[in-house]
Amino acid sequence: MSALNLNHICLAGRLTRDPVLRKTSAGTPVADIGLACHETYADKTGKQAQHTHYFDVVAWNKSATSVVEYLSKGDPLIVEGSLVSEQWETQQGEKRNRVRIRAGRIHFLGAKRDKTETPYRPGKPPASRVPISNDDAFGEP
Repeated sequence: MSALNLNHICLAGRLTRDPVLRKTSAGTPVADIGLACHETYADKTGKQAQHTHYFDVVAWNKSATSVVEYLSKGDPLIVEGSLVSEQWETQQGEKRNRVRIRAGRIHFLGAKRDKTETPYRPGKPPASRVPISNDDAFGEP
């Protein structure tokens, strides 16, 4: 693999909303995920400042179902994947485009929560007990 053709991204952050599961016409599970990542830097005066970047992530297959089953808004995770550029035209003829992250691997980072953070949700064990999800996400466009 040539470094000139490398398309890989790795981000650590928190979910901005509960993941949403949908299925393609062929029945393939797809999850739409919002991810926020903070960047800390020194501003012009030398004081520490922070900026938040927001990303749209798409997970496929087992990664999609695992994210929806075990994670919710505010949970920490690491996403490894690639950037995907999408173009389309609206019904009014306007050209649109966006760049999203196609997840290849998702690492669940959450530690066991104490009772004051988030109420217990039946069927959703703490994320720290959930294995890393890694499937053939790159095979699906």
